[in-house]
Amino acid sequence: MWPDGCRFKSLLFRVIRNLGLYAILLFITLSSWWLLEQQEREEIVPIKLEEHSADYFSEGYKKVKMDGMGNPVSILEAKVLTHFKDDQTTELVQCKMTFFNSDGSSWIIQADAGVLWANGNDLFLNGVVHINRARVTGVRPVQINTSDLRIKLDQNYAETDNWAEIITPPDRTEGTGLQMIYSKPIQLELMRTVKGRYEMQ
Repeated sequence: MWPDGCRFKSLLFRVIRNLGLYAILLFITLSSWWLLEQQEREEIVPIKLEEHSADYFSEGYKKVKMDGMGNPVSILEAKVLTHFKDDQTTELVQCKMTFFNSDGSSWIIQADAGVLWANGNDLFLNGVVHINRARVTGVRPVQINTSDLRIKLDQNYAETDNWAEIITPPDRTEGTGLQMIYSKPIQLELMRTVKGRYEMQ
């Protein structure tokens, strides 16, 4: 039996009212979810780290440092020089340092690779390092072979913790660890397990 008109209208009213409530609840739920999504997106802020990227480079680089009289004190050469803007370091490929002394002698330090730190004074030569002083009047030639050399340019000082040999023909001395001052007065010192071969003149 079909319900009479009043009961039918009452039932229809309740259905419409419930549908309205369900629509409101659904709208509130969707709105809350949307707001939460937006908040999470706003809170996740990606941090862009600065890359170790070069800002300039030079091929066939050469820098000459002069004293007050215009005489060369040192020369820095590199096949390739690359400067990095994030930490202000300078990488050198096939680098060569020449240091001049007042007696006319000079020290030449060579390595396949090196890094000059931002302060401009600390130079690290990694890998095999060759150091030479040519013969001049009153000065014996010296050849030093070592690796991973740290140089303090402002102090005319170099050191390594690795094996090193000092050759002053016909003599040869080797050991572990080297400390060196390459300006007057010259100082060369092997630190540990030192042994040598010397010939009487």
